[in-house]
Amino acid sequence: MGELKEKFIGFIDILEWEDFEGQAVDESQMEVTLADLVEAKINLSSQGLKDDLKKFGHLVCPDSKRVQQDLDIEVSLGSGCAVFSSEISPAGIITLIRFCHTAVKNLALKQGLLCRGYITRDMIFHSSGKQMGTGYHKTSTGKLNRMGAFQQKADDQGIPFVEIDPKVHDYITCSTDTCVDINYERLTQSDGDVTAIFPFKSEEHDFLIGDFCGHQFDANQERESNDAF
Repeated sequence: MGELKEKFIGFIDILEWEDFEGQAVDESQMEVTLADLVEAKINLSSQGLKDDLKKFGHLVCPDSKRVQQDLDIEVSLGSGCAVFSSEISPAGIITLIRFCHTAVKNLALKQGLLCRGYITRDMIFHSSGKQMGTGYHKTSTGKLNRMGAFQQKADDQGIPFVEIDPKVHDYITCSTDTCVDINYERLTQSDGDVTAIFPFKSEEHDFLIGDFCGHQFDANQERESNDAF
C-alpha cells in the first residue's frame, strides 16, 4: 500500500486522442488501426525505460544522488494520458524528465501525435496504477489550460509542449550536479519565460530541415515571410 508523499510529478496528454481512438473503431476509417492504439499506449508509457530501470538500476546519471535504488518511479495510464512520478532527488527528476521526453518523442516521430503536459513537485498518492492528491490534480487539470510554450505574441496559444514548473527548474539549476545539468539542457528548451521538454533537440544533429536544392530552413526568415501575408 502506498502513501501520500511529496514527489516530482509529470502528466502527459495526447492531443485529439478521442479523434484518434474514434478512427480506430470506425470501420469506414482505415487510417488508424487498433494496433496503432496499442502502439500509442506503449509509446506513452515508456515501458521499455521502466524495464531498463529495473534491470540496470539507472537510465541516466548513475552517480547522481538518490533515495531509493528504483527512484520510486511510478507510471500509470489513462485514456490518452499518462502520469509519471519519482522521488525528490537529482537522479529522480532527471529520470522522470527522460521518461516524459521519450514518450513525447516516440509519439511525435513514430506516430505523428503531439502532446501537452506539465511537470511539477507536489503531494501525490501514486501506487499500482492509482493516483490522487493535489499534485496530480494540478498537473492534469488547471495547468493544462495554459499549455503553450514559445509564443510569438501574448495572445498566441504557442506550441503544445510538456512544460516544467519553475520550482522544478529551480531545483535542477540549484540542487543537482553537472550530469543532471547537462542532460536537462539536452532534453529541454527555453524561450526565456517557459522551459519545456523539447523532443527534437537530441535529434537536431541527425538531420537538416530544408529542400532538395540545399537551402536550409531559417526560422526567423520564415517567420518574417509569414508575417508579411
